[in-house]
Amino acid sequence: HEVILDKFGPQRLDFSLAIVRGRVHMYFTGKNANLLLPDTIESQKWTHIAIRQDVNTLRLSIFRNGREILSTMLHSTPMKNDSPLYLGGSRIARRSGFSGALDDLVIYRRALGNEEIATLAAE
Repeated sequence: HEVILDKFGPQRLDFSLAIVRGRVHMYFTGKNANLLLPDTIESQKWTHIAIRQDVNTLRLSIFRNGREILSTMLHSTPMKNDSPLYLGGSRIARRSGFSGALDDLVIYRRALGNEEIATLAAE
């Protein structure tokens, strides 16, 4: 696993974004929600990845290059997690650093629409 970001908190309210065998994997352990892209991402090629957690519809979605690839239901509403956010690795799994490069990482206070995500991917 190459952990891109993770946030392990109390009461198993954790989430992590990682590359697992060349595929993007997003999971929320406190919500029993996991998304694993069905195919690998190309090495040495820029790829835009967006994760959307929509509290209104209780859906978790993953986008690649502006297109929604997978979506699943969340089993609860979001809960606050004050633990630190780790970038490029994990506080728990020390040997799981990300070997790629990040251009931008943005966390929004709301769920972006599909068109907004597509526009960001095209920039």
